[in-house]
Amino acid sequence: MLRAGIRVAVVLLIFVLSACAATPVNPPARRAQALPSYEQLVARHNRNVESISRFWSFAVVEMTWREEGRCRFQQGEGQLAVVVPDRMSLTVGKAGHDVLRVGCNDTQYWLFDMSGEEKVMHLGRHAKVSESVEGAPGMPMQPRDLIRLLGVIKIDPAVGDTSPAVERINGDYLIEPPDSNCRMLLDPKTARPTRIDLLDEQRFSRVTAHHDRFAHVKTNGVSPGCWPFVPTLISITDSQNRGQIKLSLSDTVGNPEAINPRWFDPAVLATALQPDVVIDIDERRKLSSGSASP
Repeated sequence: MLRAGIRVAVVLLIFVLSACAATPVNPPARRAQALPSYEQLVARHNRNVESISRFWSFAVVEMTWREEGRCRFQQGEGQLAVVVPDRMSLTVGKAGHDVLRVGCNDTQYWLFDMSGEEKVMHLGRHAKVSESVEGAPGMPMQPRDLIRLLGVIKIDPAVGDTSPAVERINGDYLIEPPDSNCRMLLDPKTARPTRIDLLDEQRFSRVTAHHDRFAHVKTNGVSPGCWPFVPTLISITDSQNRGQIKLSLSDTVGNPEAINPRWFDPAVLATALQPDVVIDIDERRKLSSGSASP
């Protein structure tokens, strides 16, 4: 009897354990991760770029655009120079000679096209920019927009009465700074931009820049641990497929001596490059050859 009782007890124990094992156990509910505030993200971004006042970089450039009903493409090596917030110079060269030079200062923007039989200079003014003005050929945006699309300008921390919302999109944080016509995706670990969209008057994207492979801006007199970062792979497209620019940057430095102020003066550049034709972008008309004062 004792052995029979033990056998019954063992069978019952096995049955109970099997029943317990078969019973599904709900995992503990995952607590939704709290989003940082807009102010926190802006502060982190601004700390990332506060020491970037200028930089120069070697650049490999690809440009695709439509001009006079045909598709054009230029690829070459050159240099990118930026002085925050409104000066930029980008060159594209082949066999040691520039074929394109794009730039802007605080009042004007320009493109020198030296790839054909004639040297052509396109020249416009920021004050005349509108959605009806396409800008310099080959550029999916106004040249000074490139500085914003690089993500090296501080965001105004002012928010008004209501703090802007923060969303999580594919793991990144989405913010839309007020009065900026700009939308940004920020990496949650670094607060560096992974994507920047410039918006039109209806708040739709008109130009998009994707960022990848951030690298240091080497600066003399600054500890390497304090060097800021910039993206070294940038792909820029516009919503109307008018053009695309791909930049691959390297050897980026932030030293003032690396940048020549003459690169941001269209009159000086016109004297040096001697264009055969100067086109006023704002009026869509030719000026007298060599004139850089529309």
